[in-house]
Amino acid sequence: MFCIALKDAEEIEKIMFKINTSNILILMGSIPFIFLMVLSLFSLDNFFNYSINYLVSIYSIIIISFISGTHWGIFLNNKIPINLFVASNIITIAVYFSFLILNNFYFILISIISFISLLLFDFYIYKQAITLIDYFAIRFFVSMIVIFSLLVLLFI
Repeated sequence: MFCIALKDAEEIEKIMFKINTSNILILMGSIPFIFLMVLSLFSLDNFFNYSINYLVSIYSIIIISFISGTHWGIFLNNKIPINLFVASNIITIAVYFSFLILNNFYFILISIISFISLLLFDFYIYKQAITLIDYFAIRFFVSMIVIFSLLVLLFI
């Protein structure tokens, strides 16, 4: 949502976050990443008898798949020059197989790259005037939280 104010005959745009259900849910999606990062900062390796690395890996796969699914919906309902069907499938499948094949360090690295790629898709979609700045801003904020959490987990 934009709030436009006139100041000395120039328009100034301010990004304002709306508090709505979708923004709250997007923000809540970062809570498990933060929680698992905090646990690892306290040198805990397990939570409910599951490895912290395993839990963050599974949750990363779920969230990457979910974001990719939103791109499918956007692509189905809009004319976009890039094929988000193919791009989101490649990312989802790459993350899934990297979980199966690679060690945790490389999997987390692939996840970080995937989150950055999905954020770049969201920026492109916003630039095509398909989504609002509010949606992109909240996605950017949460993606930075997730990427930071994964980087901490990667180097602890």
